[in-house]
Amino acid sequence: GYFIVVKSEEKKQGKDGYDIKIEGQIKAFCEAGLNCKEIDFFYKKNKSVLEAFSTRLPFINSQPKFYLKDELYDADYIYMRRPFVCNIFLRKMFKKLKTINPNIKIIMEIPTYPYDDEFAQIKLGWALLIKDKFNRKRLKGLVDRFAILTDEKEIWGMPTIKFKNGIDLDSIQKRIPIRFHNDDI
Repeated sequence: GYFIVVKSEEKKQGKDGYDIKIEGQIKAFCEAGLNCKEIDFFYKKNKSVLEAFSTRLPFINSQPKFYLKDELYDADYIYMRRPFVCNIFLRKMFKKLKTINPNIKIIMEIPTYPYDDEFAQIKLGWALLIKDKFNRKRLKGLVDRFAILTDEKEIWGMPTIKFKNGIDLDSIQKRIPIRFHNDDI
């Protein structure tokens, strides 16, 4: 079987901290003996101004659209970071996946919990928060565990797994301090 780390954000040019974290997670899972790989997919970006606006409305689920890939059908586990907004497409995708592969375990990482205050920083964030709250409560039975950094045993009526953030020390170049031969600063 497979342990798949799903990248739930749109692919950007270059690597950012999120990409580096996923690479480190995959390396750690593989070193723990799991057959693990990343699938870089999931959603279609907003195409028009109207779609971008409608995405922010509470009960309009036009974007992002989540799509299954065939590689997930044989996976034992999926580890996925929470997308910015949980929507009906995410729920439908998980439901379809659980129907096709009833033994699959889905673990969703929530890097910052609680995160409701993050929506206050965005235009029409309150509307996105309503959509997220409506849909996240309906993940019960679809998501098996939430991976969180805090001590809560369950959130939204579902069990959690506590994890700690870490870094891959092998990927960091060791700093070599400059040695001065006099007392200059």
